[in-house]
Amino acid sequence: MKLLVDGRGEVNLTQREFVASGGEADVYVLGDTAFKVYKDPKRALAQGKFAELQVLADVPQVVRPERLLLDGRGVRGYTMRFVRDHFVACQLFPRAFRERHGLKAAAVGNLVLGMQATLAKIHERGVLVVDLNEMNLLVDLQFKEIVFLDADSYQTRSYPATALMESVRDRHAKGFDVGTDWFAFAVVTFQMFVGVHPYKGTHPKLRGLDERMAADVSVFHSSVRVPAVCYPLDVIPAAWRAWYQATFEDRLRAAPPERLEAAPSPRVWPAAPPLPAVVLRGKLTMTAIHEFADPIREVWWHDGMLVVLTDRYLYVQGHAVESLVPDDVLAVSFTRGTGPIVLTPAGLLWTGPPKALVPLHIRRGPVMDHEGTTYAQAGDLVVALDHHENGVTTTRLAVEVLPHATHLFPGVVFQDLLGTTVASFFPAHGVLHQVRLHELEAHTVLDARYSRHVLVVIAVARGATPARYVYRFHPATPSEYDVRITPDVGAAAANVVGLENGVVVLGTETGELEVFSNHVGSKALQVVDAPTVAHRRLVEVGGKVTVIDGERLVRLELQP
Repeated sequence: MKLLVDGRGEVNLTQREFVASGGEADVYVLGDTAFKVYKDPKRALAQGKFAELQVLADVPQVVRPERLLLDGRGVRGYTMRFVRDHFVACQLFPRAFRERHGLKAAAVGNLVLGMQATLAKIHERGVLVVDLNEMNLLVDLQFKEIVFLDADSYQTRSYPATALMESVRDRHAKGFDVGTDWFAFAVVTFQMFVGVHPYKGTHPKLRGLDERMAADVSVFHSSVRVPAVCYPLDVIPAAWRAWYQATFEDRLRAAPPERLEAAPSPRVWPAAPPLPAVVLRGKLTMTAIHEFADPIREVWWHDGMLVVLTDRYLYVQGHAVESLVPDDVLAVSFTRGTGPIVLTPAGLLWTGPPKALVPLHIRRGPVMDHEGTTYAQAGDLVVALDHHENGVTTTRLAVEVLPHATHLFPGVVFQDLLGTTVASFFPAHGVLHQVRLHELEAHTVLDARYSRHVLVVIAVARGATPARYVYRFHPATPSEYDVRITPDVGAAAANVVGLENGVVVLGTETGELEVFSNHVGSKALQVVDAPTVAHRRLVEVGGKVTVIDGERLVRLELQP
């Protein structure tokens, strides 16, 4: 597709440059420039609005239209800055994400302050965001900066807003102003602090956002019960907590306090009470099997070898690798006879005892590990790293991908192939399965995990709320699958473990453990009420379902 960049010349956009397909436009990238191309030229950004949006040129945190894209019939789109290597803001909501990435409360507070400053600058220039939702905000991988997307939908002096997600719409507003923007800001940032929408949880009478917002009944109301997975309200500094309550229950529509005083919380997010080593309602036993000195971020187990990453160290079979800091650990994989291999930004570190770094001569992108193997994206390839007993590491092609439209999650690679969602997963060494997942087309995948023929996905369609998709694939013919969809799961994570015997355990955001078979078509589903367990991250250790409980690993066993 050949288009003219106004003032720059012609550009040819091919499938290789494709990034994503949205409801009304496709996005491509060349170098550091992204190209938004509208599918229907009649819906393209008006030149007058393009001109009015240039008042945001001195607000670098806003990804604004920079140059118009033209064809022989007129405007087809525009160019903008390409934001590399990021999280979507809503990925920060689940507790599991924060624990896995070591995301501290102070870092979230700084992101919120950055958002506040950016929104104030936008208002100073006479522009309203209106559709200020968590899908239009990107966070860098170091959790230092948050940027605003979709500026073409903003409201300018002469052009009204063109989009608004229901989750941030002010039910008491008659139009849009700075007050409605601050309301939307409050909804999003509250979820960044606590992990739940301010009008979610359960109420004995009121149902849904419309009823709850109309009645001004938020999670601050004494009759609302919030999921156990959420953080307590006192993680929010007192002055901001008062502002949130006034916004959600007293219809205050004003900017928050200028300062974010320290909340009365410890150095990390408040930990839930430790799990007791007792039988829960006669169905679930819990036994602590390992304990460490500080909170656990991630766990790897393979062929009897246990590797645990905490906030301070990487532990191999209980012994700390003091030559590493946690942020250096990108992935862990295994080889027989040698022990675990750590992928770091500088290369490979063979542990037990630690050996010298081995340079890895590929241009690495995102990485993930699965069943003892590390997979790394290198441009238009995803390669598997094979480690050998003689200390040599080789790479082999796992799957060819579109370089900018690919996302790696534990055990699975997702591609947006011009609007078609394809999942690639690796059920055994050297085996690739690829399946087109029709249910996920036009969706953004927020979290996913593949484990022994089961794929759990948290995904959201434009303008909707996240849903959970539980896929079960036939081992020999993966195009044969069934899927169970749970809508409106809020800040849920893909919290699942599949065992070698075919049993699957899934933790839900409502405080339940679902136990089922990985066989396609099986109707058996056991639901265990486990509010103190289900929101904690599930991993496999020693062939058993295990819970990450702060500094401890706790084994779960279901009783007949």
